[in-house]
Amino acid sequence: VVATITSDVPLASSNDSFSNPISLVGASGSVTANTAGDTVQAGEPAGAVNTIWYSITPATNKRLAIDLTGSFSGAVAQVFSGTAVNALAEVAPVLGQYPLVGGTTYRVRIGGGSGGGDVVLAWALADPPATSANDDFADAVALVGSTGSVSGNTNNDTLEAGEPAGLETSVWYSHTPGAKYVKLDLLDDSYESSAYPFVGSAVNTLTELPSFTRSIG
Repeated sequence: VVATITSDVPLASSNDSFSNPISLVGASGSVTANTAGDTVQAGEPAGAVNTIWYSITPATNKRLAIDLTGSFSGAVAQVFSGTAVNALAEVAPVLGQYPLVGGTTYRVRIGGGSGGGDVVLAWALADPPATSANDDFADAVALVGSTGSVSGNTNNDTLEAGEPAGLETSVWYSHTPGAKYVKLDLLDDSYESSAYPFVGSAVNTLTELPSFTRSIG
């Protein structure tokens, strides 16, 4: 006996549900799918429809690159951490790549803004680039003297837990002034950098100095 199932309605993918993701294995690869028959389940983060799920667990800290070239128009990819569909935290990309912590399982969601279609998902894992020596608050570089200058590049730097929000990357300097006021001049060809003076001894309990005076005395 041969049974054939036909339907005018597109069938859901095997990984339509958060609880049944397809694992992305290896340093790189690609998978294909069609999301026309997929759904959004209760509690799922807003922002996409016709969603499917993948999982990835790097052994060590990595950067994840995702490419949807060849997918239907409007296809979007999002990366989340968390173990329940209604309690996920979205991972923000840094310079187009997603920072992943080794040993942690992440979920990659593919969906669309107003429908589904053919999906081509290519992924690649790479070692995170080296960060600046003063990437962390505890490793701040001391600015000594009444005047001086330092230079650096923050492209590969990160934000640590508890750090004041508002930036994608940061480095830290410390200064103990002998005068009441200190002037900070920031030269950046990209015009995308800002300097934020704080007082405090712990990264999660800092107080930003008023921008109109930047008083450090």
